[in-house]
Amino acid sequence: GFHYRLPTSKEWTHAAKAKGNKEDPNRNCTIKAKGIFKGKELISTDIGKANSWGLVNHVGNAQEWGTDGKTLLALGGKHSDPFSRCHIKTARTHNGRADTATGFRVVREL
Repeated sequence: GFHYRLPTSKEWTHAAKAKGNKEDPNRNCTIKAKGIFKGKELISTDIGKANSWGLVNHVGNAQEWGTDGKTLLALGGKHSDPFSRCHIKTARTHNGRADTATGFRVVREL
């Protein structure tokens, strides 16, 4: 009896910011510095710091589908994106085909 759908980019961004919180500085994006190398692969969805709404790995790791109303988008960046371009504002068009770096969350309308 419930209606589920992909979030709009505005809804996705609102949930990712969750009361104005900043992105997890330890997010899974590509970085090579001082012997640290991250972003080689996807990590488990339960690893990482949750934002104040309980979302984990919403930025980096796997990009997530959303829409701008007409176009399917991949939001939040993926593990293979450079850390400097892996953030809440990261958005690119997506063809909807399955791939190894894209997932989704849904909105349940009330």
